[in-house]
Amino acid sequence: MGSTKKPFINTHTHIFTIKNVPPYLAKTFVPWPFYILFHINIVKFIYKRLIWTELKYKRFKVFRTKLISYIRTNWIGRLMYYLFGWGLILNASVYLLSAFNLEKKTSFLDTFMQFVEGSFLKYIFIYNNHWTLLLLIVSSIYMLYPEAWALLYNAAKKIFSFLKFIPSNQSIAFVKRYLNIMKFANYDKQKRIFDKLIKMSEADARFVVLPMDMEFMKAGKPQQSYLAQLEEINGVFEKSMKNCDKMIPFLFVDPRRIRAKEGKTFFDWEISEKVVDRTKKKVVILKDCLVKTYLEKEQNNPAKGNFKGIKLYPALGYYPFDEDLLALYYYCVDNEIPVLTHCVKGSIFWRGRMYKKWNRHPVFERANSPLETRAHNNYELQVNFTHPLNYLVLLENRFLYRVIKRSKNARLKELFDFDATRKYVSNKLSKLSLNIAHYGGVEEWEKYLRLDRNETAFELIENPEQGMSLTTSQSSGFELLSKPADLYHKKADWFSIISSMMLQYDNVYSDISYILHSSKMMPLLNDVLINNEKLAKKILYGTDFFVVRNHKSEKQLYSDLLATIGEDNMDKIARENPFKWLKI
Repeated sequence: MGSTKKPFINTHTHIFTIKNVPPYLAKTFVPWPFYILFHINIVKFIYKRLIWTELKYKRFKVFRTKLISYIRTNWIGRLMYYLFGWGLILNASVYLLSAFNLEKKTSFLDTFMQFVEGSFLKYIFIYNNHWTLLLLIVSSIYMLYPEAWALLYNAAKKIFSFLKFIPSNQSIAFVKRYLNIMKFANYDKQKRIFDKLIKMSEADARFVVLPMDMEFMKAGKPQQSYLAQLEEINGVFEKSMKNCDKMIPFLFVDPRRIRAKEGKTFFDWEISEKVVDRTKKKVVILKDCLVKTYLEKEQNNPAKGNFKGIKLYPALGYYPFDEDLLALYYYCVDNEIPVLTHCVKGSIFWRGRMYKKWNRHPVFERANSPLETRAHNNYELQVNFTHPLNYLVLLENRFLYRVIKRSKNARLKELFDFDATRKYVSNKLSKLSLNIAHYGGVEEWEKYLRLDRNETAFELIENPEQGMSLTTSQSSGFELLSKPADLYHKKADWFSIISSMMLQYDNVYSDISYILHSSKMMPLLNDVLINNEKLAKKILYGTDFFVVRNHKSEKQLYSDLLATIGEDNMDKIARENPFKWLKI
């Protein structure tokens, strides 16, 4: 008998609705005050009208097909159809010529039209410079001659193709993301989106579902509160709906929500002691708070403990080593709770003012001075918070010490055994089961392939067991507090950094959501899976549904990837590795 495969797991999906999206998502992409015109309700109204128009257009195409088919089923109809068609095309050509001869009173067009007037062609041409007649000609071509229309349309696309260079790449990406949110998030209930995801995926698939808390990104207040979004997800379990066993929901945590004093406390904790191997060890115990409600199971209470992990999104305006998150990480390590964090330059990021304090990194130094991290706009600012080197602050004691040293929270210092004399903290966060999601993104993978002469990129190739040096000098072997800052300054590619972190830290993983849609990156992914066994054990399958639907569908993402990496590697990244990261 063959071995039974573990269930297929998609480690990165979304099912939030338009009610969870802030109204001014266009802020910073569109100048003030014009971004107000892109209020999400206005876009929603326009989108619905477009859907209605698209439906009517589909019906029109069916009618047009029937009409053309009826005309072309007898020889008289075919003859008239072709004669009329050529007449329309010739007239349209004359109008096109006239557009390029407006300033010439005597031209080839005038000579041609004089010839027409003196011959039988006058019965074919109806040129009279009136726009209504041109509209009639164009409409007739579109109605009866789709092949000719396609020719004219493609020619027009070529002529005006230069217009695509006017908007920036970021603006184009934003528009695509916005429209994609409309396409799926327009549903009233998250369950409807989740049901569609199930139908698009493998029969035995399970899904890590990631809610979004965008209330603190300074783009307006979403229609539905974040807590209501969580309760809607929780309802899937509470009401024992069909397919609830396929969902692995994560709890989105923002340190600013922890600090907010609204409603029930979001996160509260205390220090306790637990005997492990006859040794007393400090543990974090959750007090009565929302995090406890969602993470800790209670017997005979299906409304509690349904969430299985933590989701972070630093691009919204905070560092992942924010001191208000540290006790939660400690708790996650003790209870084997996985953490997923956003790590790519995307369209969802902080939309508020850029503060002066963000011009320098709060931990890393270069040449005995704080690392300069200036950004010229909000889009570039997200790199400060999202950069993968930030996670070294959690994984390495020497950096974590600096965060806790500045903290005024005595309880936090007690938890980590802070000792200023020895410059010491005890740190179990290096054991955090961490998914640095998106693997840096396609842009950083392209950068890795492009920088073939960059010394940092060479380190990963030359040392496939450990990757690049993240904390030590390659020449001296000494540990340096400035090494991450040097890598940041040299703009080392994120592919090399994240790969090195996965090689050097046992519990660091990365999913390939927002990577696998790019066919150009598949050879590199395949090369890693084949030639670096250690790294291949850390890569996770994820599609970022429904965010990447503007690139490819779920089925196409799966099929293209399977054809590239083969069934064995697909099983590894979608069936074996996710179970290790999720601690299932």
